[in-house]
This record gives sequence, C-alpha cells and structure tokens, in this order.
Amino acid sequence: MKLELKERILFNLLSHGYVGKKHTPLVNACKGFPKHEVDQVKGEIHNLVTGGYLVLKPTGHGLDVSINPQRLSEIKKLPGMRKIIEMNPYIKGRFNF
Repeated sequence: MKLELKERILFNLLSHGYVGKKHTPLVNACKGFPKHEVDQVKGEIHNLVTGGYLVLKPTGHGLDVSINPQRLSEIKKLPGMRKIIEMNPYIKGRFNF
C-alpha cells in the first residue's frame, strides 16, 4: 500500500493528536520521514496550509503546525486514511473513525 505524502503527513499529525490548539514545530512535523523526503514534506505542508487542512501558529521559537479541526471529518474520509483504518483496527477505536 502506497500512501500519498499528504495523507502520510496528516496521519502523522493526527496520530500524535496535533489537532486544534495542540501544535508542534514544523521541524517535528517532518520527523519520521526519510531524509531525502524532508524538502518534499515541507513543500507539502505548505500546500496543506494553503488548502486549509493545516493551521500555522506563530510562537516564540518559530512556526508551529496543527490540523484544522474544522476539516477533521474531511481528513478522516480521505482514501489513504481509510486504508490505514482497514489495516489496523486499533486505530479505528482510538480516533473514532
């Protein structure tokens, strides 16, 4: 199963609970991805922000990112997220899909 980069980023943030007021630095949002994909991840995060899926929050140490709670139901309906749910039923109970 090959997930799109967008879906992998959203799942990574969702699995850590970075929704709404809970946020993480951009550097941490790129963790867990191979080094050769980090630039692509940063570019895709920018695309997700302009698309309204992610929200940026300015802090004292730089920009933080979190999932837009108003788009959460739409994110959960993405095809890649559905594949993740089918593969791992534990996630279904954890995130109330």
